[in-house]
Amino acid sequence: MTKLTNPVPLFLDLRGALLDAGYVYVGNAGQEPMTHPLPLFFDVARTIPATQPLRTMGGRIVNGSVPATVYFAADDFSMLTLDADGNQVDYSPSLTSASTAYQ
Repeated sequence: MTKLTNPVPLFLDLRGALLDAGYVYVGNAGQEPMTHPLPLFFDVARTIPATQPLRTMGGRIVNGSVPATVYFAADDFSMLTLDADGNQVDYSPSLTSASTAYQ
């Protein structure tokens, strides 16, 4: 089981401010995450599904209005982050759980 963490401590917008009302997509490694999404969950037991896109508030992924941790089964994944207007903030075609383990 892989815990989704951001490659940076918080999700930021294009100006470097905390990303509010942003969109985060997580997909298969090497594929576009919007069209090839991974199943995501808000609990390690994978009983509480997380719908994509994930939303952000104050730079954190949230479940409703509560900061949340997201889990998925893949070791390798892609991630796309958009701001509230749909502008691309970041795209990583291939990440591993090891590359995000510091958080």
